[in-house]
Amino acid sequence: MSFTEPPHSERRLSGIDFIIRRAADLYPARLAIDDRLRGRRLSYGELYSRSIRLARALTRLGVGKGDPVAYAFFNEHASLEAVFACSMIGAVAVPINGRLQPTEVGPYLRKHSCAVMMTNAELAHLADPAVSSTIVLRDAQGQAPHHALDYEALLAAESEQPLPAVVRWEDPYMMAMTGGTTGSPKAAVWSHGGAMMDALSVALHMGVRRGACSVCLAPTYHAAGLGWGVMPVLWQGGYLIMPPSATFSAAFLQDELRRSAVDYLLVVPALIEPLHDVWDGEPLRAGNVCVTSAPTTPAQRAKLALMFPDSELIAGYGMTETFSMTVQSPAEFLEMSLAVGEPSAASRVRIVNDDGRPVPVGTVGHIVGRTQGMCFGYDLDEENTRSTFRRLTDDSENLEWVFTGDIGFLDEEGRLTIVDRAKDVIISGGENVASVEVEAVVAVHPLVRECAAFGLPDERWGERVTVAIVTRDPASDLRGIGCEVIAQCRKQLAGYKVPKEIVFLDALPRTPFGKVVKRRLQSAEFLQRFNAAQLRERERSG
Repeated sequence: MSFTEPPHSERRLSGIDFIIRRAADLYPARLAIDDRLRGRRLSYGELYSRSIRLARALTRLGVGKGDPVAYAFFNEHASLEAVFACSMIGAVAVPINGRLQPTEVGPYLRKHSCAVMMTNAELAHLADPAVSSTIVLRDAQGQAPHHALDYEALLAAESEQPLPAVVRWEDPYMMAMTGGTTGSPKAAVWSHGGAMMDALSVALHMGVRRGACSVCLAPTYHAAGLGWGVMPVLWQGGYLIMPPSATFSAAFLQDELRRSAVDYLLVVPALIEPLHDVWDGEPLRAGNVCVTSAPTTPAQRAKLALMFPDSELIAGYGMTETFSMTVQSPAEFLEMSLAVGEPSAASRVRIVNDDGRPVPVGTVGHIVGRTQGMCFGYDLDEENTRSTFRRLTDDSENLEWVFTGDIGFLDEEGRLTIVDRAKDVIISGGENVASVEVEAVVAVHPLVRECAAFGLPDERWGERVTVAIVTRDPASDLRGIGCEVIAQCRKQLAGYKVPKEIVFLDALPRTPFGKVVKRRLQSAEFLQRFNAAQLRERERSG
């Protein structure tokens, strides 16, 4: 073949905003977003027009292709306008978890050189002084910080004339914040093409039909919320109902499922218990219900099946670095409640030993994966990029695979079961909590000699953050120390990272090499001794 593609061929110009460009061409008047939080309904034509105006406003502020632009929103229309506007000019979107503290967000914004940040009035406190331009969407009372740029005023001043396409399939699309064992969040860099391939894969496997209605529950700053919850629905010309509160309301969800014909619902395990608590016993209706972002217990799956007896229940497994990896069919949801399905159409999964060599079927080892949505690596973090994205030993393909940090096995049918987490990351309510980050805050207390943070099974949250503490003085007021540590954590950490339980020990269990053995803290024997100690403490207190 003699054809050679020109180096700057226009045929490969396509960013994630293609999804709404296409929809605005086909059905501009069709509803795209029903934002109950802000009381605004947007058609595809309006969503496209507003995204163009925002893109032009960012350009006027000096943002160009490849520049990182931070945004912090709830599940609201502006969170999607921010993503599509960045795509239109080739800027790299940097979503910020609104549950974090300014002390956590500031260093992240500075590290990744975010000169512009978009947010709402409720989260404007997260904007770091190093950010030169802060664009703020006013709250219901019309309030916003006096120094900020007004979001709606900026849009009103710009033209809705479409911008020239500048983004290629392989260009960076987003730097997604992900937690890890290092304690400081990493920025996983996704490509436009990878994100679009993943959205198509999810739409295929989750049965997201054309024109589907979905209630947007998972946060849009998360890989799952955006990649599994939002983009597949918009690609299929469906519409998103965004809840009227920034915090989850099980009562609202139950009512909405009765009121609206919901076709697709993405939930995280932490939402199952609250929904079951308010459930009135009448069947809830949603065409397909997908649960992802954290492991589910058999009891949680049984409750979901009880509440949604007529729905197709699907489990998915993935991570920020890979997007979706496996999907479990409805037929196996209850029958194989510890498994997470087989690799999706856009992914490959292998199990390898400590040397990076594949192991036989049924053998437990490290879970590694390759997906079409796989990120490039971590921005400005070569060490973690090298340790996570690696080539396998004696692999003739010579490809890089993502080492997930999980261990598990594949059965004869290619179905994956996760046995344990190799990393000391606690997954509480779908959020990753780095144990060392919690430990760093706890260790500052003057009476704490040493500590270890770990997760314990929790029916509602999946895992609850627990801290074991060894005090400097065994005669200390343990109850007082516990209260002070919790107060200290609340000041410096996001709410979901604050310990739910504190355990006081004489010494932490360690290996002969001095490493704390957290699995021993999570063992049944330890829990039995801890519960007995609690009972004795209550008897003394009574």
